[in-house]
Amino acid sequence: MTTKRGIIQFTPTIEKIRISIPGVSVDTAGPTQFLLHEAALYSQPYFSAFIACPFAGNTSLGTQDQTVQVTVPDVTATPVVLLSPVDSDSVISLPSQKGTGSGSSASGFNINNFSVSHWVVSSTRVDVRFFKNDTSRRSPNGAYLVLMRKPDLT
Repeated sequence: MTTKRGIIQFTPTIEKIRISIPGVSVDTAGPTQFLLHEAALYSQPYFSAFIACPFAGNTSLGTQDQTVQVTVPDVTATPVVLLSPVDSDSVISLPSQKGTGSGSSASGFNINNFSVSHWVVSSTRVDVRFFKNDTSRRSPNGAYLVLMRKPDLT
């Protein structure tokens, strides 16, 4: 008699990718009897979005500091967060922005001198903070936010 050892199923909300150890049916295998289980896959993205900077295009010398509250699906309160800033010229600038340009501290530098950070406030909210230094004449356009569920190895 053959034993069903694998299943790949992509039905919405019931995705399964499982392979059981030899001699054990994938349908009846216990938690320690899988060679592969979808819950143990590390990269499980569940949310992605472009978050626009509230002061994109601002060229003043003044400091800008604003936070955008992002509502996300209630999947986990401890997601893996990927945040990729986008420069004023729409180039993704991971890990950090460009820092070249002419000018002075009095008249401002024609450079991207900003930071983008995040806080996971709850399982349904992530805050993305945009900050522009007062010597920069460029502001970020925004940031790409990706949230991934951590693996469940229990």
